[in-house]
Amino acid sequence: MYKMQTKSFCMSKFFNFGTQPHPALPYEGRKFFIFLCAYFFLRFLSFFTLTHPTFQTILAAALILAFTVITLKKSSLGFIILIGEFLLDGNGHFFELFGVALRTWFVYTFLVLWFIDVIRQKKIREAFKLPKTLLFILAALDIAFCIGIINGISQGHNIRNIIQDFIPYTFLLLIFPARQYIGQLTSQSESKSQSLYQLTSKHLLTSYLVGSALFSLFTLTLFSTGISVIQSPYYKWFRDVAGGKITDVNDNFFRIVLPEHLLLVPILLLLLSPIIHGRRQWGTWGLVGVGLIPLTLNVSRTYVIAFLIGILFLYSRSYWKRWIKTSGITIIAFITVFSTAHFIATRGASFGWELYGARFAGITQPSSEISSANRRALLSPIFEKIKQNPVVGSGLGETITYIDPKTDLPMTTNQFDWGYLEIWTELGLLGIIATLSLIVYLLFNLSSRALVEGSVLRAATLALAFMQITTQAIWHVFGILLLVYALSTIAGDVKSKVESSA
Repeated sequence: MYKMQTKSFCMSKFFNFGTQPHPALPYEGRKFFIFLCAYFFLRFLSFFTLTHPTFQTILAAALILAFTVITLKKSSLGFIILIGEFLLDGNGHFFELFGVALRTWFVYTFLVLWFIDVIRQKKIREAFKLPKTLLFILAALDIAFCIGIINGISQGHNIRNIIQDFIPYTFLLLIFPARQYIGQLTSQSESKSQSLYQLTSKHLLTSYLVGSALFSLFTLTLFSTGISVIQSPYYKWFRDVAGGKITDVNDNFFRIVLPEHLLLVPILLLLLSPIIHGRRQWGTWGLVGVGLIPLTLNVSRTYVIAFLIGILFLYSRSYWKRWIKTSGITIIAFITVFSTAHFIATRGASFGWELYGARFAGITQPSSEISSANRRALLSPIFEKIKQNPVVGSGLGETITYIDPKTDLPMTTNQFDWGYLEIWTELGLLGIIATLSLIVYLLFNLSSRALVEGSVLRAATLALAFMQITTQAIWHVFGILLLVYALSTIAGDVKSKVESSA
């Protein structure tokens, strides 16, 4: 019973938001600063060594070796470092070894070492035990992706694109070690090492939010002031290495978009939940304000609507007054943050709400807004691809050719901009049905959890499912990170029940 209780409060304990602070621990005040420095140092080093591939290769090899040694000595510390890499290393491509991202090396190294440790301890059945329904869904996904690989190769698709589509899915294997290590790190209350783990996780999330806000503001300042321009070395590094987008939307204001911004919505929901449930802390509100900076500068309709949907599903009948107050303050803070940033960047020209107005107008009138027009132009060739192979799909690495509404010229891309349709196109009916089944499975199991954690994960999953409509969110690396946490929590509860009944 004790194990079940500790796992039920896994998120609040592990991340330590909205709870009472731990007693003072040695050097705890320095952790945030160290993590924040690591966040920027990775980007600084990547940019200034871009023309020195040999140095980057040596550095990547050294980091992988260090990670391997640390994981061998203390696997739980390796797990924390892996979480830190996801949160602080952007899209994971700042450094590569043999053309493979540092993140991929870290994940596969950790999985191999963890599996070897499981074999050594003779706990294979225990380590890989999953609820039957979840096992069935994952088996269907495995089959769909295997067919997708074979199909993609037989169709002559670019091998690199096939591998890039498949690698994020393999990160779902982290469910098994995540269930084990998160359980270990949240099962020993009053433990000094446990407190250190909790604080480390809290500081990692804080560093991610502060780093994302400062990085977005720094990039906006560079382009707004003219220090850097489109097609400059920084722009090309930001686009090609960091995987981001910098878009001029007139009046010296620029959209700043990064792949890791996908995590902003679930993390902000994580912060708002304890506030709604009465564990208010001014520090938590401060982090919400910080997290809203990169979210507003992203100027993404999908993220904003997903965030509002998430807030809606944080509603609690017992705390409805706090929910209304928290939701209202959050919306006002969003407006204030964006208006202030736009007003300063445009030298007082406007507060920028015509920009969001134009973005949302594109939903009903796609031709009035460029990205909406592009997304609409993609629909016809996507449906043509689906009609050709509606059952088995066209395979991973598929591309589509469409007429660019801006230039009226044919363009070929592997970015579908329609998440569910991309899954159907590449993986066929089995892939789309298995993906939807996984979402339903998560929502059903999380809805049965009456505790705060269940509501947060349910809201985050719904937000992710909505984002999937117009972007590949679920099978994106950061979407899978959220799935791993949610699924490992559910699987961990089942494991606890089995152990309790035994």
